[in-house]
Amino acid sequence: MNSIMKSMWKLIALVFLGMLNQSFAQVQHYVDFWDDGGKIKRSEGDYDAGTEQGPWTFWFDDGKVQEESNFFHGRLHGSVKRYYRSGKLMHEGYFLLGRQDSIMRSFNDKGTLVEEGYFLKGDKTGLWNYFYNDGSEFMVEEYKDSTMYLWSFVDSTAKRLIDGGNGKLISKFRSGILKEEKSYINGLNDGSYLKNHFNGKPREQGLYVEGLKHGEWTSYYSSGIIEEQKTYNKGLIEGSYKSNYREGQHKIKGNYLDGKKDGIWTWYMEDGAKDMEGPFVRDLQHGDWKFYYANGNVQYEGTYDMGSMEGEWTYYYWEGELWKKGPMSANKKVGFWTSWFENGKKLQEGNFKNDMEEGAWQSWYESGKEKDSGNFRAGLMHGKWLGWYPNSVKNYSGEWTDNQKSGMWSHYWENGQLNETGAYKVGVKDGHWEAYNENGRPEMKGAYKNGRPNGKWEYFYENGALLREHEYLEGKTHGRVRGYSQQGRLIEELNYKNGKLDGDLIRYNEKNGDKEQHYIYENGKVIKVVMDAKIKMK
Repeated sequence: MNSIMKSMWKLIALVFLGMLNQSFAQVQHYVDFWDDGGKIKRSEGDYDAGTEQGPWTFWFDDGKVQEESNFFHGRLHGSVKRYYRSGKLMHEGYFLLGRQDSIMRSFNDKGTLVEEGYFLKGDKTGLWNYFYNDGSEFMVEEYKDSTMYLWSFVDSTAKRLIDGGNGKLISKFRSGILKEEKSYINGLNDGSYLKNHFNGKPREQGLYVEGLKHGEWTSYYSSGIIEEQKTYNKGLIEGSYKSNYREGQHKIKGNYLDGKKDGIWTWYMEDGAKDMEGPFVRDLQHGDWKFYYANGNVQYEGTYDMGSMEGEWTYYYWEGELWKKGPMSANKKVGFWTSWFENGKKLQEGNFKNDMEEGAWQSWYESGKEKDSGNFRAGLMHGKWLGWYPNSVKNYSGEWTDNQKSGMWSHYWENGQLNETGAYKVGVKDGHWEAYNENGRPEMKGAYKNGRPNGKWEYFYENGALLREHEYLEGKTHGRVRGYSQQGRLIEELNYKNGKLDGDLIRYNEKNGDKEQHYIYENGKVIKVVMDAKIKMK
């Protein structure tokens, strides 16, 4: 070995050792138990960087081994054995990075071999032998070049039905009625094929040639009505295709070319009305398509380009009135789209980009009056928005930031009077807010913090007179609360702490202002009655 090769192998060895050291540094041993007391193990093994690594053992709840397997970074890798509760081996095999590889054997609960064969990267390969529970021969298959060959088959009466790849397999229902019949030549299906329903009527029939379906194949419902008709050419569907509903009505009609849908295809509803119709090219929708309501009217229509919705698409209401229209590209809405009410008046319109609303949008009432106007960014409301009532009076105005209200907002009554105004921050009220009744008189004023009342608030009677002064701390009543009569006379004073009465509670006579009650609270409970004119004081 020359010096260059020696250096290369040294480098590979160093890298591998580095990976091993890194791996070992992250290995954690794990044990799981069936019982709370930690006496009966359920599973045990190592985790490396969060995935199973190395040997693992799994147990039944009675303490007997259920499985012994090996992992590499979370995937089965190496030998795997699974057991019956009796302790006898059920399956043994090998995996290569998550896929079965090499020999696999299966046993019945008596320990008799019932299946044996090889896998290659997850697929069966070579000869596979199957046995009855008594160990006698059942079947021999061979997998070669993605094809399965049946070389031998012995039925439960020890009669050899397939020998050297030639013969006929016949199976029956318990009633004795023929279930399935198929022939083999040189290990492959060859000749007529028949499969029946339990009542003896055909379920599927056709012809195999050298293992491939060929010619006309037909499947039936148990009533005898044809379910599906198609023609094969050496395993590929070719030509006309038809399928029916249980009562015999057409369900699907179309054509195949080289095993792929081609030409005009039509789907029908059970009443015979069309469901959808359009052309295919090599299994992809291509050309003009129409989709229908159950009443026969077109629901929507447009053009496909090799499986992708492209160009203008149009949608309709049940009775045929235009609903919405706009361009598509790569199955996504793009460009300017408009939708309408059933009376023909516009409902909304605006631009799409990559299937999401983008830029200016408008909407209208069914009367034709404007309802909303604003902007979107990547499908989210963003920027200035305005709204109107059906009588064209302003309903609201405000800002959105990625679908969350932000900045100053104002809402109005239908008579044009201001309803409420204030600021939003990240979708919740934050800062000073004021609300008014339909007559323009104040209802309440105060500040929010993160969507909850905070600080001093004022509430008003319908005539605009002060009703109450109320202090909050992040949504809870905290501080002084004062109530007033409509004539402006103080009628009560209360003190709160974190939502509970705490301190003096004083109530006054509404007519003369005299003190009528005086209680002292602590943490929501009365600790002293200073006076109460309604009860006799000692």
